[in-house]
Amino acid sequence: MRNAKLLERPIPKGKSEVSLSAFAFMFSEMVQYTKTTPSPADSLSVWESRLHKIGYRVGTRVLELTVYRSKDKDTRETDLIRFLTFIQQNVWKTLFGKQADGLVKVAADKDQVCVSAS
Repeated sequence: MRNAKLLERPIPKGKSEVSLSAFAFMFSEMVQYTKTTPSPADSLSVWESRLHKIGYRVGTRVLELTVYRSKDKDTRETDLIRFLTFIQQNVWKTLFGKQADGLVKVAADKDQVCVSAS
């Protein structure tokens, strides 16, 4: 019975900020790890691929957690612009402590949109 109560509790938000030195240390260690494992002689594309894999896993988990904590967690966003707006406002605030400035359409590619932050 004790475990049932544990599962019913909401996920705690925890601290919303991480010290810059801790973040810099973790980032540096991740880069060094991907650069030296398994061989430091690998090409740049292999190194970028390793960083991409780590970033993808972290990003999907942050997105899932942010969606779960949002008010509209029962609705699934299918409109691309609304989804990008959710990332601009909620996910960006979770990651960086403030909302992004806006969404900017890339002039070279009509189907590409970037999140703008200062």
